Amino acid sequence: CICLSALPLFIETNVIAIAAVALVGESAATSAITSMVNSAASKSQCKFPDHATPACVSGNPCGFQCSDGFTPSPAKKPTDCVCEPPKTVCNGRWEGSGTCASRGEGWMACGVFGGAARAWECIDTINDLESCGGCAIPLTPYTPFGVDCTAIPGVADVSCLSGSCIVHRCLPGYMRTSDASECVRAHVSSPAFAHTESQAWELEIPAKDYGLEHNPLKH
Repeated sequence: CICLSALPLFIETNVIAIAAVALVGESAATSAITSMVNSAASKSQCKFPDHATPACVSGNPCGFQCSDGFTPSPAKKPTDCVCEPPKTVCNGRWEGSGTCASRGEGWMACGVFGGAARAWECIDTINDLESCGGCAIPLTPYTPFGVDCTAIPGVADVSCLSGSCIVHRCLPGYMRTSDASECVRAHVSSPAFAHTESQAWELEIPAKDYGLEHNPLKH
């Protein structure tokens, strides 16, 4: 069988078509073959999905092959080209997880907040504050879920090291846990404790953070 969309290639590669072009010219040969296809009793009007290339076969004149890494679906007499999990799509092309992984250890394909359903970007989950240890917006059930270190309650200074949130300092009224993974409410047992905690906080915070570096204080 032959598809009209593939007619230019057919004329260039088929021996009989090449001979016809030599005898009557390309325009006349193309017109004659088009007329033959349109008048055939078994002709079919075909519609192809995205990422499909027409490839009519015996018993299925509307057959096609999928390109860009997509897979025909269903397996018998397919009607669509799909991207099967855990594969993802970027800019209309299939991309495997190796696309990001090739950048180095910890790089993953993660979803984009506010983006399209299959939109993604490569993120360094070993060091990224908002996707620490995994993706804040996982693409598939196979994608590790990460932590937004900046969203830890009571945190003032935090970093993502080797895929884990490390708290360096907490807000007043909070204390770091022994493993520095989070901040917990401090239990103030006496005014002296509260005063000591306040002094320690003020020593750690630069004056410029309070907007006072150019305003000398008077006693």
